[in-house]
Amino acid sequence: VEIDLFENNLVGQLPESLGELQYLQSLNLAFNKLTGEIPRSIIHLHRLKVLKLEMNRLVGELPGNLGEMESLVELSLFNNFLSGSIPESVGDLRNLEVLNLSSNRITGKIPRSIGNLIFLESLGLFQNDLEGNIPKDMGNLANLRELVMANNHLEGEIPEEFAQLANLEVLQIQNNNFRSLLNIERMDSGQFLVMDYDRPKEGNDFKNIEIQESRMVETEYDKTGGQ
Repeated sequence: VEIDLFENNLVGQLPESLGELQYLQSLNLAFNKLTGEIPRSIIHLHRLKVLKLEMNRLVGELPGNLGEMESLVELSLFNNFLSGSIPESVGDLRNLEVLNLSSNRITGKIPRSIGNLIFLESLGLFQNDLEGNIPKDMGNLANLRELVMANNHLEGEIPEEFAQLANLEVLQIQNNNFRSLLNIERMDSGQFLVMDYDRPKEGNDFKNIEIQESRMVETEYDKTGGQ
């Protein structure tokens, strides 16, 4: 069972009765003008595999028990006004392949439980207010191909466990507060990395990084000619 109302100029709020559609497997309401919060009843959609609510005007926090939607394969909520933190229960979405929370107002730290999503191929956290260190547990995401965390307040070092991300092709981490990118040189499978060197921290080791010639690396340093 599928509902696809993509780009239909829909307005108003999502009803709590949405949670009564027990046999629904795909819900696409992206690119509309929906407002209000994501109804808490949505966690009762245990058969739902695809939930696409991106490009709306949704507010509020992610449901704390989001992990009860154990059938989810794709969760796309980018470009809304969602706030609060990423719930620890996200790690219970064991079938998830795509998680996109980019361009919201999400705060707090990336939960360690995200490392449980072993089938995850794409993770989008771009343009939020995330802080703290990247959890080492993300090194467990062996199927990850795209990791976008640019434009946050992340800090510390890139975990050495990232060397285990053998399928990673896209890594966007610019405009954060990382102290060191040294562990990126141990990653030998990526094809396109985007990094930002324009505001290095004191004592950093950025100048020692060597990226394999097979990669194309775009940096703010390159664009400005080192200015």
